Amino acid sequence: MAGIDQPPRNGQFGKESDWERSEILGDPDDMDTELAALVEKAEHASEVRDNVAFWINNMLEKHGVNTIYQLGLSDEESSKREDAVFEVYRQDVENGDFSKLDISALDECRGDELALAEAIDLQLQVYIEKRIASEMFVMMCVSTELDSQRVMDGTEKTDMIADHLLVLDETSHSPWFGFLNEALGGEDVSPEQVERVMDAQTTANKTGDPYEKSREFYDRIFMETGGGLSAVQTALVAYDIAGLAMKEMTDQASGGEYAYCIEKLQSIGLSDEQITTLIAAYKEIMRRPPKAEE
Repeated sequence: MAGIDQPPRNGQFGKESDWERSEILGDPDDMDTELAALVEKAEHASEVRDNVAFWINNMLEKHGVNTIYQLGLSDEESSKREDAVFEVYRQDVENGDFSKLDISALDECRGDELALAEAIDLQLQVYIEKRIASEMFVMMCVSTELDSQRVMDGTEKTDMIADHLLVLDETSHSPWFGFLNEALGGEDVSPEQVERVMDAQTTANKTGDPYEKSREFYDRIFMETGGGLSAVQTALVAYDIAGLAMKEMTDQASGGEYAYCIEKLQSIGLSDEQITTLIAAYKEIMRRPPKAEE
């Protein structure tokens, strides 16, 4: 019928014309170029992360650092590793090594072998979880520093090593010191320098919980994500959030890797608001001195 628009045919109802579609989506060649750039960016970031993980794992081995958590492992591999460590710790207890136990908390189980065994197993599991949290936190911080490529002075490096050793509940004479001294680059510091800072921090702050900051940050991630992430996913989110925070603090928030980290966090379900909240939380937690005992 003349003067009346004909209905769309062949399933074309509601579809734009080729011209309209090109106006909305842009030139296909431009889209291909942008897609290729995103893929290249993702591959580069993945390669950088793999290289950092490889370097850290090798450096830990070089300095004789034994860890429960290891960068780059899958959930299944990490679980098997934790189970193996648990069996070693249980054997240590059977051999008379009670260093990982709170003996006073076991008094109420005396006389009940089954209850005592269950209480010991629970304490060992808690010990392992705390240890993993501290190792993940320190490795995440080291990874972030490596990624930022900044050079810190001797005082800042000494303070950072002291902080990390306190988180790990290690001394300045442990293998961790050698790893951190090399991994953080810059001017070498001595165990004595770090020990003095650790003593001063312990005296001034009376730090009751060396895992306070790492646990609080992981708790924030848990709350923001509703607890739906695995341990490995949580560690990767923590790594990316710390990296974003570090880039913001060093005026590198405009680079492609910053945008890629945002996209990666969004791809697992984090909203812009959640990402912003976690970045702010990381900065606030890291800047806060340890809580003093009452």
